[in-house]
Amino acid sequence: SIILSRKLQIICVAIPSQEVLFFFFFLFFLYAFLKILVRGPLTFDGWYPRDHKPGQYAVTEDERRAAAIKYGLRPEDYKPMNKDDVVRYAGDYPDLGVVTYDHKDPYEAWSDTLNRRNWGEMASSYGHDATSR
Repeated sequence: SIILSRKLQIICVAIPSQEVLFFFFFLFFLYAFLKILVRGPLTFDGWYPRDHKPGQYAVTEDERRAAAIKYGLRPEDYKPMNKDDVVRYAGDYPDLGVVTYDHKDPYEAWSDTLNRRNWGEMASSYGHDATSR
């Protein structure tokens, strides 16, 4: 029994106390917070603020072609928002029309089954409120 109690003492010494664990967790979260503060939360290329913000309304055919490529559409499928619509106008963002939840195939293998959307799919300017659920 003396040997067993000695082993328990060694095990108890090897396990750090709660204060030490809290200190290391605090340092980790402080490091993560400072990293986000310095670099920003979105540090990889191709994210919304830098690359996908709508540009000016496409006037020439070359601008329309460039805008279609920017949004991943074929140039013949690209149709910009109406320039005179003051509510929905968003520069060169394409007018996708209204496709509600009920218009989409319920048996397709959606990436997001709750909203019936696939990863990387263009979102209408109406947003998710264009559903009948």
